[in-house]
Amino acid sequence: MSLISLRAAAVALGLCLLLRRLPAKAGPTALLAGSLLFLAGTPVALALHAGHTALTLLLAIPLRRRQGRGRALLWAAVLLECALIPLLRRWGGFSCAALVHIGYLLDARRGGADAPLAARAAALTYFPSLREGPIVDASALAGQLLAPEPLTWERGSRALLRVVTGLAKKLIVADRLAGFVEAAFAAPGACCAGVLWLALLAYGMQIYMDFSGCMDVALGLSALLGVDLPENFSRPYFAAGCAEYWRRWHITLGGWFRAHCFYPLAASRPALALGGRLAKRCGGVRLRRACAMALPLLATWALVGLWHGFAPHYLAWGLVNGLAILAGTALESGKPTLPRGLRVARTFFIISLIRVLFRAGSLKDAGAFYAGLLGFGGAGGWLLLPAAADIAVAALFAALFMALEWRAERHGEGHPSVPAALALCALGIAAVCILGRYGPGYDPVAFYYNRF
Repeated sequence: MSLISLRAAAVALGLCLLLRRLPAKAGPTALLAGSLLFLAGTPVALALHAGHTALTLLLAIPLRRRQGRGRALLWAAVLLECALIPLLRRWGGFSCAALVHIGYLLDARRGGADAPLAARAAALTYFPSLREGPIVDASALAGQLLAPEPLTWERGSRALLRVVTGLAKKLIVADRLAGFVEAAFAAPGACCAGVLWLALLAYGMQIYMDFSGCMDVALGLSALLGVDLPENFSRPYFAAGCAEYWRRWHITLGGWFRAHCFYPLAASRPALALGGRLAKRCGGVRLRRACAMALPLLATWALVGLWHGFAPHYLAWGLVNGLAILAGTALESGKPTLPRGLRVARTFFIISLIRVLFRAGSLKDAGAFYAGLLGFGGAGGWLLLPAAADIAVAALFAALFMALEWRAERHGEGHPSVPAALALCALGIAAVCILGRYGPGYDPVAFYYNRF
């Protein structure tokens, strides 16, 4: 299994036993120690993140007291945090943590972040969400750490089922498809159009099962500790438009950039003046709205792209997503003309094509992949496909997980009883042990978003 997941699970279970015997006030200190223990497997990451947390807490002191030139100090602190993002990505995959720290500094400037020091430090180093998210409000999380929910059989069984579900998504589905996706994107010029279309479909399923599985593990482990983290996915592949898709995918990242980038930019005087001038030249309510929000939205999406990596293809991916949202806002006026099922399929197709820019190593590689999709590539690549048994297993479990999501989309979330949850946990563990991709010659250590 994933070494990161196993270490996180061991720390979480150990803390569960410990917190039941400690007084409530000692809980944040124990969680802080658990987070440092989780990081102890990678000493460089431990030192970097401990120093990062100490620096953030020190920078927040004058902000909380509103000493000196508060706005200038805030900008300096935020720019320093942004400068640390490449280091955090290079040595530990902690870019999500950088956003948490920036949000904490902004909250401190507004007069928040007043929990005890141990709770604030524990919130900034909270190990279930430290690497891949979800991106939390550290001040709100600190309050939860001071008063965690009690661990009951119902809560514990559901949390364990969610952890097992996340591991099954990653080790049975995502990692089965990863090799084929990697090979196809590494040599798109040698593959025929059919192979590249299959690789594009496989990548869409791989990244979703990997990332949503990671969130299932994080939220399940956190629930064991009595803390409810925010959901990061809400069945995005059933979205009927690009804007709706991004409200369902990586929800906390979108929420963070909306709160701290889009809304401030949209409310700024230059943006309001320019948006007003553009809106006067456009007819139609939706078109005027799209014009008014165009520049703030594109600027925000450019930052989203660059947060994933300081490279042209990430910037292009962000800008194209922004343009797709603007186009959808401008064109979808009045009652939709297509049935929802067709709009869902159209959205998945558009997002999949845009995602090539995200997965490719450069703009040149993305161009080669797009050319291959149109039939201008090679004539081979069929040998890159996984074995028939692997395709069958990945397709079966992917269909199972998507069917469960479809049921939740139609009828709402359901929760199994305690005996049913424990029985499903046992079945899931057996499936992961038998069908999971791990062992000699295979490295399942990192979840996909661990690289960011």
